[in-house]
Amino acid sequence: MSVNGDQACPCGSGKAFRQCCGAAAGQFPRQPADRRAAQRQQQAANPLAALANLMVRGYQAQTNDDLEEAERLYRAALALNPNTFDALHMLGVIRLQQGDAEEAVRLLLAALPLLRTDYPPIYRNLGLCLAAVARRRRLAGATAPDERGRAYQSFFRDGNLPAMPDEPPLVSIVMPCADDKGSVAAAISSITQQTYRNIELIVVGCGQPAERSDAVERELAGQPLPARFVSHGSASVQQALNTGVESAQGRYVGIIEGDGLYRPDRVEKFVRILTGSRARWGFSNIAFIDDRSNPVRYGESPVVDAVMRDFDALYACHAVSAGVLEHDCPLTAGNLFFEKALWQETGGFPSYRHCAAWAFSLAAILVAEPAYLDEPAYLLRLAAGGGFAHGTEEARVSERSEIAALWEREHGSLQGASNTTLHSSVQPQRRMRDFSMMADGLGHQIDRGRMLRYAVGLGFTTALAV
Repeated sequence: MSVNGDQACPCGSGKAFRQCCGAAAGQFPRQPADRRAAQRQQQAANPLAALANLMVRGYQAQTNDDLEEAERLYRAALALNPNTFDALHMLGVIRLQQGDAEEAVRLLLAALPLLRTDYPPIYRNLGLCLAAVARRRRLAGATAPDERGRAYQSFFRDGNLPAMPDEPPLVSIVMPCADDKGSVAAAISSITQQTYRNIELIVVGCGQPAERSDAVERELAGQPLPARFVSHGSASVQQALNTGVESAQGRYVGIIEGDGLYRPDRVEKFVRILTGSRARWGFSNIAFIDDRSNPVRYGESPVVDAVMRDFDALYACHAVSAGVLEHDCPLTAGNLFFEKALWQETGGFPSYRHCAAWAFSLAAILVAEPAYLDEPAYLLRLAAGGGFAHGTEEARVSERSEIAALWEREHGSLQGASNTTLHSSVQPQRRMRDFSMMADGLGHQIDRGRMLRYAVGLGFTTALAV
């Protein structure tokens, strides 16, 4: 006799057939009245089994394209054990599929230290995530890793400047304030007289007494452009620079130091160059003046002559980046003009007192080829003795040697860089190639340490050595 499992059992027990004789006969196996309660009891009694169960169900949901359910199950697995490699890895893949590449990178970077053997798929997936982050940031003016094989123009002057964009972007000019009032006033005046008007000026104090800061703030109050003073307790100019750039609201950032002056059209020309070309940063040639503002020409100062020869040597190089490798260009932070996004990717200005601009430039050429404005658009004031106001030549030579040694340990010799294909703009080309490979799912073929450095350059942190 066939009996519906939900009907009363013919034995007269009053139970449903499935819970009585049907279950005894094996036709309807007994089931817990509350499956979820039974599962919770099982998880409490055997967390490893519970973790395995969540992972199996999560993978099944992921295979069936039920990403929301898979995400819920993997997060539940991580709640049981945050160091579950497969859960971190698979959740990272899902978050990439759901469009959150940033969280995907963080999850995969958290999974990497848990590896006990080589596992190429995680590097392939990490590469896909990093490429997605780079593409997204490109929309906000960041790097374009898929642009390869195009001609790159890097030397500019009046005759070949791109046109001004229809919507001129905001430019933030950052000035570390560590010099006397007269120099600061002259530097500020050179900014307010720019032909380009969409500018904000940020003056950062470098540990001055309160009355000195008050005087600078009063000076800024009457300026015809948005200007503000940012107090900084440290006397370090490099820390002040980073503080100022961090607070900058513009897409582009220019630096001016107390011993420098801008030519009236400097900002306009760099905006045209960076918006109308593939360049993300650049610098110009430099003219020198003495402590009385008189021009210092070639042959009048050994210090000036050496710098002028370095800038002339840029034309003997295959690319501006190769010249930067061999020569201390752009010489001073005040001669730099760059995307704020580039500053974020390079980690900001390093803690060198005299050669921070060169150290920053070496980091920047690993990301993007610079543009060179072959005009003396920056004026640098020499100290009374004819040297640089921001350091003795001996101190500069010492820091240059330290920076060069660090570079050579990481990337190879700087000597003869302009005559080798390795250093002739190969660093930014290699980055473009690497990101293109990562976007194509070939991240596992890229050097692991270099991939981690790309992640750090994009603002992520990792427990692994890079």
